Amino acid sequence: MPPSLVRNALCTIPSVDLAVAYGVPRGKYELVVGTVTLTAGSELGQADLESAARTLEPAQRPRYVQVVTDIPVTTWSRPLWRPLQQAGLPKPGQARAVWRLIADGETYELLR
Repeated sequence: MPPSLVRNALCTIPSVDLAVAYGVPRGKYELVVGTVTLTAGSELGQADLESAARTLEPAQRPRYVQVVTDIPVTTWSRPLWRPLQQAGLPKPGQARAVWRLIADGETYELLR
């Protein structure tokens, strides 16, 4: 699955400033993770996230979507996603929110 499909879907959310998508190995599979930064003063709402995810086929939807304060970029403003991938599956913390796609493949839940 091309990560650009997920990235493009996440970028349709009005509150999203920058988005990246990547696979995180989990056993013999890779789980798709989306990471976003938000525009100043905004939040990522469940309805917006689910609406963007519905533009993708169910198998293409990110299993996790995390909100971070910053995604590092290169000198040419290209996002550096490998450090995010190497950190593994996102976990809730003080500086970010993490959404997980539940078993129905349609609904995201906010992890606390």
